[in-house]
Amino acid sequence: MLLEASTDERRAIAREVFGEKGDPIALSAYFDLYDSLTRSQTRHAIIQVREPVLRSHEDVLRLLRELKANHQSTYTEFRERVRVSTGATSSPDDVDVDYAINIAVHLTLMIDCTVTDSHSAGYEIDGYRPVKWKDNVRFSDFVSGVFSTDPEAHRSRVSEAQRNCNMLKGWKLRKRAHVTFQPTDDLREHLLYDPQANVVRLFRHTAFLKAQLRRSTSIAGTRDMPECLAMGTLPPQLLLETLHSLQFILFPSFDQKSFRLLESLVHGKVPNLDADCLSYDGLIREMPANFEYRYWGSRLVRLHQLARNPKPRSRLGQWVERHTSERNALYVALLGLFLAVLFGFLGVVIGIVQTWIAYQAWKYPQQPAA
Repeated sequence: MLLEASTDERRAIAREVFGEKGDPIALSAYFDLYDSLTRSQTRHAIIQVREPVLRSHEDVLRLLRELKANHQSTYTEFRERVRVSTGATSSPDDVDVDYAINIAVHLTLMIDCTVTDSHSAGYEIDGYRPVKWKDNVRFSDFVSGVFSTDPEAHRSRVSEAQRNCNMLKGWKLRKRAHVTFQPTDDLREHLLYDPQANVVRLFRHTAFLKAQLRRSTSIAGTRDMPECLAMGTLPPQLLLETLHSLQFILFPSFDQKSFRLLESLVHGKVPNLDADCLSYDGLIREMPANFEYRYWGSRLVRLHQLARNPKPRSRLGQWVERHTSERNALYVALLGLFLAVLFGFLGVVIGIVQTWIAYQAWKYPQQPAA
């Protein structure tokens, strides 16, 4: 456990993660997370009999540099490098090494590598399964897998959701679908909808996104993940989509209802959104021509579906939804077709009978009584 970082130590960390323009004051939410990670004990109850990996904030800084320089290393290779480079008189504990690596990854890319340790093997939310950095997987491959782009087959649906983004304002989702918004420190969970809890998770660190975008201004938007990691940043496209979804789709500045909802999420209960969310500084770098969501497209489509077909709240509505399926709809359609044919046939029979009666009445007219 480390003491709270000094102003100079924060400035050094900000320069390493965000470049020369990294401002510790603007990144207050980021450094709140930094303090919570570096000042807390490891997640496992162990007796510390060996020297810890992180004995000072300088050790954190060194580990951040090691991760950037070795982004092509597997977890096993990087773990051994960390173990050797600590300079401790005794080999550090494995659990302590793992926790230190997670801190470095979390601070660099806002990914919690150990999240799977707190969930069961089958844990899943709406198709999303958190994965950890495995022993034989290179760091660049791990991050590329975490932030994979949407399949080409989804492009038309993503484009439709973007065109209808007016339906995706935060207050409209809350009013129509009765969702709640839950801030998260894990970028992987951004825009993730949990149908069981009816919750949409939002990445809460907009200052992190803006600082990374400022650092990536010299990087082409088409650069792949390994190239971006070598430069110490995430792909600009991913950063732009995340910031755009927060400040231009869910909570646009020109919409008063959206802004009031955003204020409640910023000033509400912890964890809350970064206060920087209320600062609309634009997208920092130029928007690409024909900007299209490639990382968060599927989740945007999911929210679009939710806005168009909100989950029923009443018991009757939920019962109807549970018992409605494509197979049942087919049965209903076939039943309707059968009834239409039946009633059509009966109509023809009745028409024939009426015609026959009319013919008989014409052929054998009744004589008036004398």
